[in-house]
Amino acid sequence: RFGGIRKPRSYSNVNYSEAHNWIMSKKSSVGAGDNNWNYSTPEMREWYSSKHLHFLKDGIDFWWNDEGETQWFTYLFWNMAQQQEVNAVKPNQRHFTINRAFQPGMQRFPAVTWSGDRQDCSHAMMIEFTMYGQPYIACDMTSPDATVLVRQYQNAVFMPIMRVHQMHGTPRFPFLWGTTEHQQAFRNALNMRYRFLPYLYSLAHAAHRYGKPIGHPASFEFPTYALGDSTYMVGGTIIPADVSTSHSTQGENMTSVNLPPGIWYPYNSCKTVTGNQTLTQQNASLVDMEFYIRAGAILTLNSDTIQYSDEIGGKLTVQVYAGDNAAFDMVEDDGNSLDYINKQDAATKTTSFQWKDSTKTISYQVSGSFSGSNLFSEAVFVLFENGCTTPQSSNIIQLSHEG
Repeated sequence: RFGGIRKPRSYSNVNYSEAHNWIMSKKSSVGAGDNNWNYSTPEMREWYSSKHLHFLKDGIDFWWNDEGETQWFTYLFWNMAQQQEVNAVKPNQRHFTINRAFQPGMQRFPAVTWSGDRQDCSHAMMIEFTMYGQPYIACDMTSPDATVLVRQYQNAVFMPIMRVHQMHGTPRFPFLWGTTEHQQAFRNALNMRYRFLPYLYSLAHAAHRYGKPIGHPASFEFPTYALGDSTYMVGGTIIPADVSTSHSTQGENMTSVNLPPGIWYPYNSCKTVTGNQTLTQQNASLVDMEFYIRAGAILTLNSDTIQYSDEIGGKLTVQVYAGDNAAFDMVEDDGNSLDYINKQDAATKTTSFQWKDSTKTISYQVSGSFSGSNLFSEAVFVLFENGCTTPQSSNIIQLSHEG
């Protein structure tokens, strides 16, 4: 995908914009320039959109909107103008933008918000934006220190949107930073993100269908837990440990994770930990990521190592963490069009997995008739039970539309 960065001001159309009263006062400047447009004017949005159509025709896929803190609703109206562009040129393509701030209503496009120029990749920041009502959050992974940059990658694995950002100097490509151990850590984090794409993408569909945020405070699931409001959780199932991602290197190898009451599994392990406690490490491994899975959970994971999201599909790994009943809806579609809205069941495939803990059985039902080339066609089921020596794995099972 190819995106273009946009600023909310005019350089070559100042006189024309002033003649139409579309330029805001200089008080609206955020220190980056004057001549900022007033996007709240419908006529201005219509004109602005018409001037950008050729960019989409030439191959621009999305916009990166920066420095739009000129009035409270600039980003909202700005995205409205950009939605008009998409509707005119690619009417069945999903709208996607990245924005430096959030204003209510942006999430419906959806318009992604990153955590601003603070380069804050903490889970606390993710919780803050979720509470604003923004489910699509990202941060600038751009630390000039190799170890902190690794920690930013790791913290971002379970953010709704994971993105690297360039500031000054050496580009933040992982192969340009640190030692062999650092580069292995970068690789592990990226592979983990790709592995969890089927799970995270399904959570995005749940956000659309039911208004459930992808990442959220643990208090959404554990309302009486004292630390619930400050504990980051994903999909009601995963709690990742938090590590320091500030530009200071102090504490970059310290981790902390709050576990609500109940039984928790370290990812990919038969060991369990009793909740209602905080676990800390003073010298955490650089290459390993620490996160915990709730007992009574189903994870849908990509089995094969991939390089980009269009390679997803084929063999699915379904992990079950025993200890309670569990259910999860995995949703598949073409990943690009609006058919999931316009055609609904004809353009999606929802595989509903159910785990019955008392009988140690898993079943699934399928709804929707989508049959694209990137579907998961087979699965391996892996069971983690408290105290097991190794997890139990099934044979490869063909995933049919009949369930």
